[in-house]
Amino acid sequence: MNADAILKRIEQDARQAAEATMNDARKRAETVAASWQEKLSKEDAEAMERARKDALALDDRMQRMAELDARKALLADKRTVLDEAFALALEKMQAMPTNKARAFALKMLLASARGDETVVADSQCMWLDASFIDEANRALKAAGREGRLTLSAEKKRLGGGFLLARDGMEVNCSFPAALEAQRPELEAEVASMLF
Repeated sequence: MNADAILKRIEQDARQAAEATMNDARKRAETVAASWQEKLSKEDAEAMERARKDALALDDRMQRMAELDARKALLADKRTVLDEAFALALEKMQAMPTNKARAFALKMLLASARGDETVVADSQCMWLDASFIDEANRALKAAGREGRLTLSAEKKRLGGGFLLARDGMEVNCSFPAALEAQRPELEAEVASMLF
């Protein structure tokens, strides 16, 4: 064999070896690329699923918050209507005819007085006078209590009714205070009528 033939043979073997190495490298590159493509597709699908779940959770939270806000607004509206109903009730109390106002005030007085207090009248209650105090003292005595109420010369703007003053303390028997004291018991009943 001559040197040219040997060189050609070496060159041909080298080309075949290079071609085999290149084919092997291509196959490995394709395998790695396919593996990475599969991995990226899987991660992309997982990310999309997480995003879908997060979007659903966010949508659910937003709906619950919207429902809560709507309930709060409805509750605020109901509270406003209740406040208006009680304000109207106070107006009706303040506009009661004299005989009803006196009877109501006497009932409050008998429920609250010991019998030796000073009565401070509302400046707008013209019916709360000496004759009312006399009637109240008679009713207190009939109930077995002292009948020594006195009417103060001082009058206060109370919104109807009176104050009972004794030893530096006052019991508020005004119409607004009486209504406010009954409000917790009446509110559910009023709400059931209104709503």
